[in-house]
Order: sequence, then C-alpha cells, then structure tokens
Amino acid sequence: MKHFRRVAGIVIVVSLVAAVWLGRQQFADADEAVLPMAPVRSGEFLAVIRTRGQIQAQKSVPIYAPLAQDLRIAWMAPPSEPITQGEPMLRFDTSVAERDLIERRATLERAQASLDQAVANATVAEEQDRRDVIDARLGVELAELAIVDNEFVARIEAEQGRIDLRVAAQNLRQIEAEVQQRKVSRESNIASLRRQLEEAQTWVDVFEQRIDRMELRAPLTGYAIYSSSRNTLAAALSGGASQPLRVGDQVPGLMEIATFPDLATLEIDVTVEEIDRGRMNVGDEVIVRVDALPDVSIRTALTAISPLAELSLDTRGRSFHAYAAMGPDVDSRIRPGMNGSMDVVIERIPDTTIVPAQALFTRSGKPTVYVVEGGAFRPVEVEILARNPDEIAVSGLDANARVTLVDPLATIDGAGAPTGEEGTS
Repeated sequence: MKHFRRVAGIVIVVSLVAAVWLGRQQFADADEAVLPMAPVRSGEFLAVIRTRGQIQAQKSVPIYAPLAQDLRIAWMAPPSEPITQGEPMLRFDTSVAERDLIERRATLERAQASLDQAVANATVAEEQDRRDVIDARLGVELAELAIVDNEFVARIEAEQGRIDLRVAAQNLRQIEAEVQQRKVSRESNIASLRRQLEEAQTWVDVFEQRIDRMELRAPLTGYAIYSSSRNTLAAALSGGASQPLRVGDQVPGLMEIATFPDLATLEIDVTVEEIDRGRMNVGDEVIVRVDALPDVSIRTALTAISPLAELSLDTRGRSFHAYAAMGPDVDSRIRPGMNGSMDVVIERIPDTTIVPAQALFTRSGKPTVYVVEGGAFRPVEVEILARNPDEIAVSGLDANARVTLVDPLATIDGAGAPTGEEGTS
C-alpha cells in the first residue's frame, strides 16, 4: 500500500511538472506567434532629414480669356489627358460673334457694291464731261475761224464773229469749271465710300480675329490646370465654394482661366525647420517621394534654400523653404500640386546594422532591442550610430538576428518603454 502511494505521488509530481513545462512552452510559442517581429538588416545607412512639401513647376504659362463679352465655355480638353503644343485646349461659344460677323460681312458687301457703283458712274460722267469739253473747244475754234480777215466778209459780220468767239470762250471756261467741280465731287464721294468700305472691312477683321481668339491653344506640351471661380454655376450650387471651371460656365474677359506648367521644370518645395537648416547645403543628395505614387522614388540634389526664414503659424517657430529640381525625365504621372516628402541625405554609414525604429526601446536608461531566440526574447543593449524616422543604425547586434517591434516584457515588469524622445534622447 505504501509502495502504491509512493508511485502515485511520483506520477502526480511528474504530471504537474510536465503540465507546467508544456504550458510555458505553449505560452512562449503563442507570444512568438502574436508579437510582431522584423529581421535586422545590414548595409549602407543613409542618415536623412525628412521634410514635406508640394510639387510645383518652376516655369508655367498663364492662359487668359480674350477681351470680349458673353464668354461661355463650349469645350475643354480633359485635365487628365496630355495636350501637344499648338493643339486646342479650350473653346468658347462663338454663336454671338458669328452672328455679328454675318452682319458685318453684309455691311461690307453693301459698301463694296456702293463703291463699285460710284466708280462706274464716275467713269461714265468723266466720259461725258470730256465730250462736253471737246464740243466747247470745237465751238471756240469755229468762232476763231469766223473772224479771220476776209475781203468777202462784211465788217458787221466780222464783229458778230468776234462776239461769238468771246461767247464760245466763256462757255468753254464754264464747262471746264463745271467738269472740274463734278470731278472733285465724284472723287469726294468715292473717297467717302472707300472709307466706309475700309471701316466695314476693319469690323469684319475684328470679328474674325475675335472668333479665332475663342479657341485657345496649348503653349507647351503637357497638361492644363484650370482655374477655380466662385462665380460659376457649380460654385453657386455648392454654397459659394470656389469650383474649377467647367463647360457651360461664363467667364469675364481677361480672366486667368488656366495655367500650363512646363513638366520639364518640376521641383518640390518643402519646409525645413530652423533647427535642421544648418545641417543641409545646396547640392546635397535628396530622395523625393510622392504621396500619390508610393512606387516612385526620385534621387536628385538640393537646388536652393531660401535665404530668409518664415514664421510657422502651426509651430510658432521659424522655417525655411528648400527646393529640389526633379529633372526633365520625371515620371509622367507626377503633376504640380501633389504632396510629397524629401529626404536630405546628411550622412552615409557603410556596412552597418540597421533595425526598424519601432524595435528600439529604453531599458534601465539604455537603448535596447529584444532579440528572438527560439521561443524566448533576450534584451540586447546597443549603441545608436544614427537615426531616421523609420530606421536606426546601431552597433552591438548580430546582423542575422530578429527583433520584436513591441516590448515583450512591458506587461511583466513594467521596465520596458517604447522608444521616444524621453527614452532615447
């Protein structure tokens, strides 16, 4: 009986030990499966200053509406489609201008007909005046022949002939004066009709040019960025908020209706905090990323930094503007106005160990990572060489290790704390 009790006790103790070991092993496996982890990588580490800003074009051409009344948009090139230089990008309704042009052309035709009639009448009148002058001169010549000394002509008849000569000469002078007067009148009338014709032609040219200006063409190859207005129908329906121009909207003359950016001159304009201004210089390598295109990464150089600081209303500090040209061969999907980030490379550390920023914690006042070894986690103190918002370069860690992204001991002893300005500064 005693032997049986001894064996039973041993079996119970062994069972309890096995159950505890199995429970701890399952708990460790569960922790390993639940806790997020990441592999440590090795390579070149780029220490950067991360800034944010907006894509813009260094060169852009504004497009203005023509100086005319009743301008209503009839057609617009889609803003998402590229336009070749010289192709139409916007057309206004030309119905009113075409109606006025028809009226002006009719006036021009009437003026031309009046001028042609006046010229023809003047030609006929000039021919008649020429004949009247010839007849008058012929009368003078006949009168001169009548007063030639002749012994067979009586004195009284000779005197009568001299009187007829004076009358004929006077008649000639009168006809010549009348002919000259009629000529001046005809020339004046023709000149007036020519002025009317020129005025009518001028108005026709004006309306033809106005109709030509109703079609706006692209000054560059690229995309049109249409302006917004609060005076459109869409703005009225949205409660007065500014809305982009659409087909059917009426715009005033000389309004800036679009901007045509030169996509070969795209750059990113970022805001740099005052504390980071002294750590960057023109010519530094930068990496540009666009929020809307996460697969795009552009390596270029810092082209300019504003010489004067601006007051930042959000942080009540001062900041600078920095610019980086993106080059002529930039991705065609990038547009002015897109938001993005720019990493300014300030240091390169070759062949170093790199861990995610979430994997670094502060334990006992020292930077620590938790290395996964089998089913357990081992804290390892490391030395920080450089840091970025996403990654940190460290020493004192195996390059083939795996680390946790959360503190596995935080809920056990409360000693671990996530990395932050208080823990790792």
